[in-house]
Amino acid sequence: MKMFLTLSTFFGMFLEGLYFQVHPVAGFQFDLKPGLLIILINLCLLTVINKLRFSLMHLFIFAYILISGYLLMSGYASFYVKQFVVIFLMSIYTFNFVRFVGARYVFNIYVKFAYFYAIFALLYFAAELLFELPTSYFMPHIISQIANGGLHGLMSEQSVYAIIMIPALYVSLKERSEYGVMAPILIGISVVITGSAMGYVGIILVALLYNKVPYKITVLLILVFVFFFYLFVLSPKQVNPESEFYEPITYYCASDCGPSSSRNPGGHLANPTKRHEWSEKDLGSNSELDQFLFHRIFSSYNSIRNERVPDLHVNTVSSYTLSSNFLVMKQVLRENIIFGGGLGSHPISYDKYIETIDGTKPWINANVFLGREDANSLATRLLSDFGLVGLLLLSIFFFRVFNGINDSNRNIVYSIFIYLILVFIRSGNYGPLDLWLFITILYFVTLKKNR
Repeated sequence: MKMFLTLSTFFGMFLEGLYFQVHPVAGFQFDLKPGLLIILINLCLLTVINKLRFSLMHLFIFAYILISGYLLMSGYASFYVKQFVVIFLMSIYTFNFVRFVGARYVFNIYVKFAYFYAIFALLYFAAELLFELPTSYFMPHIISQIANGGLHGLMSEQSVYAIIMIPALYVSLKERSEYGVMAPILIGISVVITGSAMGYVGIILVALLYNKVPYKITVLLILVFVFFFYLFVLSPKQVNPESEFYEPITYYCASDCGPSSSRNPGGHLANPTKRHEWSEKDLGSNSELDQFLFHRIFSSYNSIRNERVPDLHVNTVSSYTLSSNFLVMKQVLRENIIFGGGLGSHPISYDKYIETIDGTKPWINANVFLGREDANSLATRLLSDFGLVGLLLLSIFFFRVFNGINDSNRNIVYSIFIYLILVFIRSGNYGPLDLWLFITILYFVTLKKNR
């Protein structure tokens, strides 16, 4: 039973990109993913064998989420109820699953599963390159529909693959005697080939934490980071006198222009999310590294500091997505810094504040609303939805975790810590099975009785 639950859970986690469109009633549809189906089946199994339990922690968190959501989001019940159901199912399942099977056992199987999954992802990617065939020629539609020309296995995109594989890379590298030399090599190669910025950041963090770092130093660095992040969030707008007279450049579609979704009356604007609509001259000649350093880091920092989003351009999409949602979150905290907007409120806050942010008009005219649903960052969404109370609860959890670190669980804790950093930066979804699984492993592996 334990092996079945474990393997089925990881199948659901690593098949994240697959889904079926379900139409239960007219006018309503949703994407049914294997992970959700597996969770429902396994929850029934845990109930049958009498292994389903609730903790006081669950009751407290669920009660707070429901009450705060009801009070803060009156008239928008569907938004927070949907998110609450997802959180309820994922947290209850992973808590009972890991409690029944064992945190160390689950994590050990995860690393081995990730190793074989990396082999599959590399072979699958090589087959596309060698045969020079679209995926749809030799794979069912449910698989071919997520293909985008890069390495991501059967996940929705490269960054998702890279983030999920990073804990396995760290632990297999630290414990080569347990997992062999080929495990970190193949997992690492697959992460590099994704070309994901989050994958590269993850590899850098793996390298930094490879040597034994005392947990007290790690906690101190985290507290310093949280302190400066807090000041950054609450800092006033840095006004540039020249911005009042600044006129952004307008780019029009150069080739392969599809039906225009632009609100611009003067012509078909080049869609920043469709690179083929841009001329070589407008694209520029920056290298991938230059684009990452300038457009994704420095541009995002300046945009957040000055509270003005970057100019509309195909190279600034990532920066715009990050900075626009961060600035929406700042507006939410200025209205209610203690409780935020309530669970599931970010789309409502986005619609309310996006037009008040400097520089967003060209993006709105081009119908670009990236990150509206999930803020594109879990840290941004948590602050937007829960305010400082959410930050406080998260801090209490991490304090308890780091207080339980010892030599036997250090590698697992640090690997999941790297994963969470990447998720806080890149993923704003409350529903991924991997998120709740790793958080639950972190909880159980640092309990006093498990040290």
